[in-house]
Amino acid sequence: MSKVFFLCRFGKVRGFGSVYIAVYVNILNMVKHYNITIYGQVQGVFFRDFAKEKADFFGVFGFAQNEPDGAVYIEVEGEENKLNEFINLVKQGPSVAKIGRIEMAEDQVKNYSGFEVSY
Repeated sequence: MSKVFFLCRFGKVRGFGSVYIAVYVNILNMVKHYNITIYGQVQGVFFRDFAKEKADFFGVFGFAQNEPDGAVYIEVEGEENKLNEFINLVKQGPSVAKIGRIEMAEDQVKNYSGFEVSY
């Protein structure tokens, strides 16, 4: 488990000098949100169902939907380490998919409570 330690100056106390507080941040459990668009032969190959299966396995939340241009659009959020595992698998896709390119951007967390497939 990776933690970052911060020592912050809190103020001064008469007769004691400066007072510091220690703050530990678990950097692996920071929640992030990504918007992902996958282009290529990704519709009609169960890509959205694949994404849901992996999202449920890793405990990340959001949705997957087909786009009119033939792409699959995914919004996903969760703990950073779980998201990285999910994203690595989505970049590969199901075996019958042919991925051309992937666009990914970080966005604000929307607090999804599950992973849905839009039909």
